Amino acid sequence: MKYHVVRQIAGLIGSMLVLVLVSGACGQTDTPAAPADAPESGAASEVEIRQPEDDTEAFWDNFDWADLNSAEQEAWGVLGWDATSWDEETNIPASEDATWDELTAEQQSAAESLGYTQESWDETAPE
Repeated sequence: MKYHVVRQIAGLIGSMLVLVLVSGACGQTDTPAAPADAPESGAASEVEIRQPEDDTEAFWDNFDWADLNSAEQEAWGVLGWDATSWDEETNIPASEDATWDELTAEQQSAAESLGYTQESWDETAPE
């Protein structure tokens, strides 16, 4: 992903904010708040994939692998991503440089579940 450093900084800031929020909420039975740096579109649960409202690429660049829920990790996994490739930007999967038509049907379905369309996917593919 293109914004690795920004994601790391945002992740650290978000983690610190969550720690502060959780520390202040000790003893409460409510579900902890989402990280402050997490985009606000779509309710995220462990079984639902959050849906970006605007720039899909920028939306997903805001997350570290650990910030993704299991459904999101699974969808990105179909596209060849794992914790190391996502967070360390090593062993970047071939899907990153592929056009929509070069993706398999399963990869296209995963990309759609993450909020991409053929147009938005191809906007991020190298020329």
